[in-house]
Amino acid sequence: MMITDTDSGKLAFVPGENASDVMPASWRLALEDNAERMAVASRWPEFCVRVSAFDRHHLLSLTGLYTLIGAAESLQREAAYTEIAEMEMLQAIALAAKPYSLAPDLQPDQISAFWKELQTQCHVASMLESSDDQTDIDLLARVHSAYYRNPYGDKFFDRMILTVTEDYDKRYIRDGSFFSLGRSIVSLRKYIWEKFQSHLEQSRRALKGSRESVLQVLKSLHSAVLEREFDDAFSAASIADLRKAAFQGLENAAVDRLFIIEQEWIDSQEKAGLPMERLLASLSLQTSSVTDPVVIVADNPIWHSPVVRTPEFYALYSVLTLTSFPFRCLLRLLSDVKDAKLRIEKVRGEFVEFEGKRLLAASFPTAKVVLGGYWHRANGERVESDLIVLVANRLFILEAKGSLIPDRVRFGARDATTRFLKSIWGKASKQGAALADHVRQSDAPVPISDAKGRHLLTLDPSKIRSISRFGISVEQVGPMMNAPEMLEKVGVINSTSIAAPCIMLAELEQVFGYIPGELQRLHYLLRRAQIAQSYQIIGDEMDIFTTYVQFGFSDLPRGDRTLLILGASYTLHEYLDAEGVLVLPSDSSLRSSPMFQNILRQAKQRSAEVYLELGLLLMDFSLARQLAFEKAVRKAFSKKPKGDDWPVAMTEVDVPGEKGAVGLALVDPRSLPLERRQIGYNVLGAMAEQFNAVSSASIITLWKGTEAYDAVYLGGQTLRSAVRRAAPS
Repeated sequence: MMITDTDSGKLAFVPGENASDVMPASWRLALEDNAERMAVASRWPEFCVRVSAFDRHHLLSLTGLYTLIGAAESLQREAAYTEIAEMEMLQAIALAAKPYSLAPDLQPDQISAFWKELQTQCHVASMLESSDDQTDIDLLARVHSAYYRNPYGDKFFDRMILTVTEDYDKRYIRDGSFFSLGRSIVSLRKYIWEKFQSHLEQSRRALKGSRESVLQVLKSLHSAVLEREFDDAFSAASIADLRKAAFQGLENAAVDRLFIIEQEWIDSQEKAGLPMERLLASLSLQTSSVTDPVVIVADNPIWHSPVVRTPEFYALYSVLTLTSFPFRCLLRLLSDVKDAKLRIEKVRGEFVEFEGKRLLAASFPTAKVVLGGYWHRANGERVESDLIVLVANRLFILEAKGSLIPDRVRFGARDATTRFLKSIWGKASKQGAALADHVRQSDAPVPISDAKGRHLLTLDPSKIRSISRFGISVEQVGPMMNAPEMLEKVGVINSTSIAAPCIMLAELEQVFGYIPGELQRLHYLLRRAQIAQSYQIIGDEMDIFTTYVQFGFSDLPRGDRTLLILGASYTLHEYLDAEGVLVLPSDSSLRSSPMFQNILRQAKQRSAEVYLELGLLLMDFSLARQLAFEKAVRKAFSKKPKGDDWPVAMTEVDVPGEKGAVGLALVDPRSLPLERRQIGYNVLGAMAEQFNAVSSASIITLWKGTEAYDAVYLGGQTLRSAVRRAAPS
């Protein structure tokens, strides 16, 4: 008896009820009209005057607070909170304006309309005027530079700043001064961020805590008030009134002091040996002469000087600007050094290599990871590859790049954009392709050695199943790097190149932090490389990962090769629990049915190789189809067959880039091991013939057996030839 399943099912990529989550806000759509944009641009002088009419500290502090809240709670998508780029524009306007004496605060009934105008002005300024020769990459590069902010994450940011400044110092300065400035940057970030986190925690207590807890918050806000006066004011108040008073009091206190860098704290840092006064003086502005909105969104002076200096205090209203543009700040500190940019890029590149190895080795425990591996071309030339990873017979080649985005890219200069993207993507694609082509074309194993010629690894094309290539960078390349056809049009790559997707290292670390195990990380990275060859993706790595969580790469639409997913990551928080742990949707295609969960659990205990190979196949087998297949299998396997008519069940698996299949065979427990092996081979052969399967698994189960399976036989194709590899476990 044989059961087959070839129904791929009907898939909906974006359910209608969720369309608003991925569509641009209506006010942005309206600005596609050139007349509307010109009307907004005409209001710019008036808006600048409005900014100058309010108290600068209150305006920047209030907007900075809600920008942070929006970023922390992923609320900017709803356009109710200002984005980091909009906060930066406001700070630039405020620094360029001549403040009025005794200017009033921005009032509650004015906030919504004011922020909406700020958002609109920023969006219009980020859009290039249309021209006959304008390409998609011109516009994307400009909007990317204007809006794209991806703070590295606290731990990564701190580690990056400390490592880069220490290495730069040891190599070029050798007195510890630059490393001390790096330590000061990290300390400043922690200082503001911890104050903000304390505010959030207090606000949660005010909104959700018990009456006693809310009263404690109020007492902390009114510490100078006598206890009797405090009781008279609050003892008879309702819990709703108490919450309102506590929340408003906390907001007032935060707007007043949260972003001010207190002199007492500065003094404590100086006593601890950190040059905080020097750092703040170097990274601060008291005024600015930049008033052109087009210049502000392309080259905002606060990107290198995010601190505001007043006669009374220093303030850091936008800490996320500091964490988004740390290398602009470092170059500001090295402004008198002629070759600072080239030196920083060199040190950054080495940081990417070492951090990349650390991350990959930790993420893939069974892998062999080589940093700086050397190999020889056919003519004897020795070539270095930055990172080589071999796991589950899958080869990954990664090239690290440390280039900084040039200022002219931010103005949409096509020649500068093309040169920059070539330096971090085109070059990475060519370097990775050189080793990949050499391994594919080699008739013998390719040895990899270190700089001194010591053997590190052997790449055997008769065993390797696939080769995937990536570029990795610390630069925020984001959505500019995921649409090869768009870059081909401007000469970044040629039509014969298979582009290597470029991933920001900090984002890859975030992705692997969310993904729980080696199998799942391997599946993401392997399929991520494959979809890069099949789709033109408008979105950054976190948008791609969120789409993976929602749909799985095997459920992406087949008809349209363009995926517009920019902003998908705004919904990632919906799949995280209170501790920030990823929880897959109940209907996620990445989940496994109970039967296959048991099979994978047993495979993991028996053999890491079988677990990874079988797991990769099953992760492309959507949950809905797994459940339907399992139901059919249980029905067919429920009764002991008569005679030799033992049942076999087979189904297609939609593996990206190749045909796949899974088969289960119920076998008489009295049969000999050789007989079971032959059945396993026969099932592999049947799937190859019926489904044209390149990657397949034949699972042998015993009648009334106590284990999930007896043996697994894997079929697959290596670089050398299509073979059936038996891997019984």
